Amino acid sequence: MTDFLNHFAQCIPSSPTLAMSEQANQLAKQGIEVINLSVGEPDLPVPEWVRKAATDAIVRGEHVYTPIAGLPELRQAVVDKLARENHLSGYQPSQVIVGNGAKQVLFNACMVLFQKGDEVMVPAPYWVSYPTMVEMSGATPVIVACPENDGFKLSAERLRANIGPKTRGVFLNSPSNPTGAVYTPEEWSDLADVLLDHPEIFIICDDIYEHLVYAPHRFTTLLQINPALKERTLMVNGLSKSFSMTGWRVGYGVGPAAIISGMTRLQSHSTSGASCIAQWAAIQALNDPQSQGFLQQRIDIFEKRRDILVQGLQDIMPVQSPAGAFYVYANVSDLMKQSGVQSDLDLGQAMLKQAHVSGVPGTEFGLAGYMRFSYATSEDRLYRATERLQNWVRSASYE
Repeated sequence: MTDFLNHFAQCIPSSPTLAMSEQANQLAKQGIEVINLSVGEPDLPVPEWVRKAATDAIVRGEHVYTPIAGLPELRQAVVDKLARENHLSGYQPSQVIVGNGAKQVLFNACMVLFQKGDEVMVPAPYWVSYPTMVEMSGATPVIVACPENDGFKLSAERLRANIGPKTRGVFLNSPSNPTGAVYTPEEWSDLADVLLDHPEIFIICDDIYEHLVYAPHRFTTLLQINPALKERTLMVNGLSKSFSMTGWRVGYGVGPAAIISGMTRLQSHSTSGASCIAQWAAIQALNDPQSQGFLQQRIDIFEKRRDILVQGLQDIMPVQSPAGAFYVYANVSDLMKQSGVQSDLDLGQAMLKQAHVSGVPGTEFGLAGYMRFSYATSEDRLYRATERLQNWVRSASYE
C-alpha cells in the first residue's frame, strides 16, 4: 500500500513515554497498581463557581461559534487580569487571542513568526513540544543546555553565546516544565539586557504555571521587569494548571496586535474559536474575586505535596526542591551507573516494571540523566510511590 504520509509526518518522533504508558496499562490489566507520577494534570476539582458559569452558559443557549480570537468578554478579562495581577497596563483586547489550550497558542505563534532558514533558541530542559513546533514552522531549533548548577535556567551568558545571525526567536518558560525553576527579577533583567541588543529576536514567554510559585519565590514575567521588550514578546498562559481545566481547552496569548492578527488568521483556517461554554467558564475564573483565595489554597496543597515527594526521593537520589510548578526533576545518573543501564529511558522502564512507579525520563526534555516526577496527585499516592522507590533501590532489584 502507498504510504500517504508526507516526509515531515514520517519524521515526527514517537514518544517513549507513550510506550511506557501502554506498559503501565498492561500491568493494570494484570491487576498490578502502577502509581503514575508522569502526568502533568492536577487531580483537584474545578472550582464550583467556574463549573456553574459553564452550566449557566448551557442554560442560556451559548452553543454558537465564537469569534476566532475569543469572546470579547474573555479577551477583556485577560487584559484586566494582566493589569490587576501583573501590573501590566496598556494592553487592549485586540492584543489577545484565545486558543484551544495554551498549546495551540504556542503552535500558532511558531507558524506565524518563524520560517525556513530561521533559528529559534530552546533552553533545555524544555517542554517536549517546543522543538517540534519550531520544526513544523520550517525553522531550526537550537537547543541550549542549562545545567543543574545553573538552576536549569538560561543565563545571560549562555543566551548571548548562542545568538547567531539566523536567530529569530527564543522560548522562556517560568515556572518551568519539567524542572519547576523560576526566574528571579534579577535574572530576567540580565536576559533583557542581552535581548535589547538584538531587536531581530522575538520572545515567547510561557507563563502557564504562573499561579504555582512557592514562597519565598514569587512569579514575575519578563515584561514586568523590562517593558521595553513589549513589541516583540508574546505571553502565553491558560487555565489548565491553575484551575484544573485541562480538558476544557482554554489558553490565551497576549502580544503585539500584528502578531495576534496573524495568529487569528491562521486559527480561522484550523480550529476556529475555542469552545463557547469553556470560554464563559474562563471568564468567571478570571473575574470572580473568589479565585484569588482558591489559587492560594492550591499553592498550599501543592507545596505540601512537593515536600513529601522531595523528602522521599532525597534518600535515594539527588533532587532540588523546585520553586514552582508541580514537578521534581531528579538526578538519576548515579542510579543508572549502579544499575548498569545505558540511559534514563532504560531506568524508567525498570522503575515501571519493578517498582510499579512511572516518571518521565529526562531525555524527553533535552537533558538526559534525570527523571521528572509529578506531584499533581494525592499525598497518599506520593507517600506510597516514594516508599516503593526506596524499597526498590535498597533491595537493588533494579540491577
